[in-house]
Amino acid sequence: LVEEAAHRLLAALDPEQRAKACFPFDSDEGMNWNFIPKERKGLPLREMLPYQRHLAGALLAAGLSQTGYIKAVTIMSLEDVLRVMEKDDGERRNPEKYYFSIFGEPSDSAPWGYRVEGHHLSQNYTVAGGKVIDGPSFFGANPAEVRQGNRKGLRVLKYEDDLGLKLIQS
Repeated sequence: LVEEAAHRLLAALDPEQRAKACFPFDSDEGMNWNFIPKERKGLPLREMLPYQRHLAGALLAAGLSQTGYIKAVTIMSLEDVLRVMEKDDGERRNPEKYYFSIFGEPSDSAPWGYRVEGHHLSQNYTVAGGKVIDGPSFFGANPAEVRQGNRKGLRVLKYEDDLGLKLIQS
C-alpha cells in the first residue's frame, strides 16, 4: 500500500516537482528532521495541483492509522488558527507548507523512505524488505486548545495531553 501510494504520487508529478520531492536514499536530507516552522526541502502541498494533493494525502494516510491520519491533517489545519491569532499574512502560517520527500526509489526489494513534515508534524518512514518502519515521528498541536472562533474547544491531542498531565501530577 505504501509503495503503491508513493508510485502514484511520483507518477503525478512533473519533472520540476519530482526534482524537489526526490532525494537519494542515503542523502543527508533524510536525517534533517524537525517540527518547527522553518525552511524545508521537499515538495510543499502549496506547489501541488488539487489531484496531486489528494495523492500526497494518500501517501500520508498509508503510513498512519485512520486516527493518526485524522490527527495529522487536523494538526496541519491549525496553521489557519495560528494565522488569525498571529495576524500573519499566510506566508509563515499556511496549512499548505507541509513538505513531501521521497528517499530512493519506492521498491519492494531495495530500501527507500519518505517524509511528511511541517510545523508540529514530522512523519519519517523507512521501507525495507516490505516492512514499514515509522520513526522518528512527531505530532504536536499549536494551539493545544483553540480558545476562540469557529473551532473553539478543539484539542487535537486531548487524550495525549490529558495522559501527560496525569503522569506529571502522579
